[in-house]
Amino acid sequence: MNHIDILSQELKQIFEWHGARINCLANFLIALFKVKTVNLAQIATAFSRLAQTDSHYKHLQRFFKFFTLNESKHAQLIVKLICNSKKWILTLDRTNWLYGKKNINILTLGIAHEGIAFPILFD
Repeated sequence: MNHIDILSQELKQIFEWHGARINCLANFLIALFKVKTVNLAQIATAFSRLAQTDSHYKHLQRFFKFFTLNESKHAQLIVKLICNSKKWILTLDRTNWLYGKKNINILTLGIAHEGIAFPILFD
């Protein structure tokens, strides 16, 4: 059983989605860990399927265009995958981006694990 299959099984326990959507998210997450960037074009190059990179890229675009992640389910996934202890180190981060003349202000609550803060809630 490969990493994508293992992750897909974990995702199925939390998300009540069609198998294709589960596989897309599992592939996305594994590829994200490989390339260490959020650039979809680069993530598409790390997909493990036989299709062309452009096909993976378009698939990812459609996935994120028509999909909204339930924050509660997202938090459950992070807790299930990384938080096996009773003590958590919480992080709080605020960032502000200027998009044209509009300020985009994001406040994020995360759980720190092995030097990485995994976001669980954001506003």
